Amino acid sequence: LNARTPCSPPPPGETPPPPQDDLPGLEGCDYYWSCNTGKRLVAMQRVAHLSATAYLDTNTHLSIHPEYGTWFSLRAVVVLPPSAAAEGASLPGLALPTPLASPLSGEEEERAREAMEE
Repeated sequence: LNARTPCSPPPPGETPPPPQDDLPGLEGCDYYWSCNTGKRLVAMQRVAHLSATAYLDTNTHLSIHPEYGTWFSLRAVVVLPPSAAAEGASLPGLALPTPLASPLSGEEEERAREAMEE
Protein backbone atom coordinates (compact mmCIF):
# COMPACT_ATOMS: atom_id res chain seq x y z
CA LEU A 1 0.00 0.00 0.00
CA ASN A 2 2.95 2.33 0.40
CA ALA A 3 6.67 2.16 -0.15
CA ARG A 4 7.44 2.47 3.58
CA THR A 5 5.56 -0.69 4.56
CA PRO A 6 8.05 -3.55 4.43
CA CYS A 7 6.89 -6.84 3.06
CA SER A 8 9.57 -9.19 4.21
CA PRO A 9 8.48 -12.30 6.07
CA PRO A 10 7.42 -11.24 9.56
CA PRO A 11 8.58 -13.03 12.69
CA PRO A 12 6.49 -16.13 13.50
CA GLY A 13 3.04 -15.16 14.77
CA GLU A 14 3.35 -11.53 13.60
CA THR A 15 2.17 -9.66 10.52
CA PRO A 16 3.24 -6.29 9.10
CA PRO A 17 1.32 -3.42 10.73
CA PRO A 18 -1.68 -2.05 8.84
CA PRO A 19 -1.01 1.29 7.14
CA GLN A 20 -3.79 3.13 8.97
CA ASP A 21 -1.66 6.23 9.43
CA ASP A 22 -1.27 6.52 5.67
CA LEU A 23 -4.87 5.67 4.76
CA PRO A 24 -7.25 7.46 7.12
CA GLY A 25 -10.86 6.38 7.01
CA LEU A 26 -10.10 2.67 6.62
CA GLU A 27 -10.47 1.78 10.27
CA GLY A 28 -12.30 -1.53 10.70
CA CYS A 29 -10.90 -2.95 7.46
CA ASP A 30 -9.00 -6.19 7.24
CA TYR A 31 -5.54 -6.10 5.67
CA TYR A 32 -3.98 -9.13 4.04
CA TRP A 33 -0.36 -9.01 2.90
CA SER A 34 1.11 -11.29 0.27
CA CYS A 35 4.03 -12.03 2.59
CA ASN A 36 1.82 -13.34 5.43
CA THR A 37 2.45 -16.94 6.34
CA GLY A 38 -0.15 -17.10 9.08
CA LYS A 39 -3.41 -19.00 9.38
CA ARG A 40 -5.35 -16.86 6.89
CA LEU A 41 -3.74 -16.83 3.48
CA VAL A 42 -5.18 -14.93 0.52
CA ALA A 43 -4.92 -16.07 -3.10
CA MET A 44 -3.52 -12.77 -4.36
CA GLN A 45 -3.70 -13.82 -8.03
CA ARG A 46 -7.40 -14.59 -7.62
CA VAL A 47 -7.94 -11.19 -5.96
CA ALA A 48 -6.17 -9.48 -8.87
CA HIS A 49 -8.30 -11.40 -11.37
CA LEU A 50 -11.65 -10.77 -9.64
CA SER A 51 -10.87 -7.08 -9.12
CA ALA A 52 -10.02 -6.71 -12.84
CA THR A 53 -6.44 -5.75 -12.02
CA ALA A 54 -4.91 -8.62 -14.00
CA TYR A 55 -5.92 -11.62 -16.07
CA LEU A 56 -5.20 -15.00 -14.42
CA ASP A 57 -4.04 -17.39 -17.14
CA THR A 58 -5.05 -20.94 -16.24
CA ASN A 59 -2.42 -22.52 -18.51
CA THR A 60 0.64 -20.74 -17.10
CA HIS A 61 -0.81 -19.81 -13.69
CA LEU A 62 0.51 -16.28 -14.24
CA SER A 63 -1.28 -13.01 -13.62
CA ILE A 64 -1.01 -10.77 -16.67
CA HIS A 65 -1.50 -7.02 -16.26
CA PRO A 66 -2.81 -5.28 -19.41
CA GLU A 67 0.03 -2.72 -19.41
CA TYR A 68 2.89 -4.31 -17.43
CA GLY A 69 2.44 -7.95 -18.46
CA THR A 70 3.74 -10.27 -15.75
CA TRP A 71 6.11 -7.61 -14.36
CA PHE A 72 4.07 -6.31 -11.42
CA SER A 73 3.68 -7.21 -7.78
CA LEU A 74 0.69 -8.17 -5.67
CA ARG A 75 1.48 -6.87 -2.18
CA ALA A 76 -1.73 -6.47 -0.18
CA VAL A 77 -5.48 -6.40 -0.26
CA VAL A 78 -7.81 -4.29 1.91
CA VAL A 79 -11.18 -5.86 2.69
CA LEU A 80 -13.90 -3.39 3.62
CA PRO A 81 -16.31 -4.32 6.41
CA PRO A 82 -19.78 -5.52 5.33
CA SER A 83 -21.27 -2.23 6.54
CA ALA A 84 -19.17 -0.34 3.96
CA ALA A 85 -20.53 -2.54 1.18
CA ALA A 86 -24.12 -1.92 2.34
CA GLU A 87 -23.53 1.82 2.56
CA GLY A 88 -21.86 1.92 -0.84
CA ALA A 89 -24.31 -0.40 -2.58
CA SER A 90 -25.86 2.56 -4.41
CA LEU A 91 -22.47 3.91 -5.51
CA PRO A 92 -21.65 2.74 -9.04
CA GLY A 93 -17.91 2.93 -8.27
CA LEU A 94 -18.26 0.02 -5.83
CA ALA A 95 -19.80 -2.40 -8.31
CA LEU A 96 -18.02 -5.70 -8.81
CA PRO A 97 -15.82 -5.24 -11.90
CA THR A 98 -15.89 -7.61 -14.83
CA PRO A 99 -12.72 -9.74 -14.85
CA LEU A 100 -10.32 -8.92 -17.69
CA ALA A 101 -10.25 -10.95 -20.88
CA SER A 102 -7.01 -12.61 -21.87
CA PRO A 103 -4.56 -10.07 -23.32
CA LEU A 104 -2.81 -12.93 -25.17
CA SER A 105 -3.46 -13.78 -28.79
CA GLY A 106 -4.42 -17.35 -29.64
CA GLU A 107 -0.88 -18.00 -30.86
CA GLU A 108 0.64 -16.62 -27.64
CA GLU A 109 -1.70 -18.77 -25.55
CA GLU A 110 -0.71 -21.88 -27.52
CA ARG A 111 3.03 -21.11 -27.16
CA ALA A 112 2.60 -20.55 -23.41
CA ARG A 113 0.67 -23.82 -23.07
CA GLU A 114 3.41 -25.70 -24.95
CA ALA A 115 6.14 -24.09 -22.82
CA MET A 116 4.41 -25.17 -19.63
CA GLU A 117 4.12 -28.77 -20.88
CA GLU A 118 7.90 -29.07 -21.44
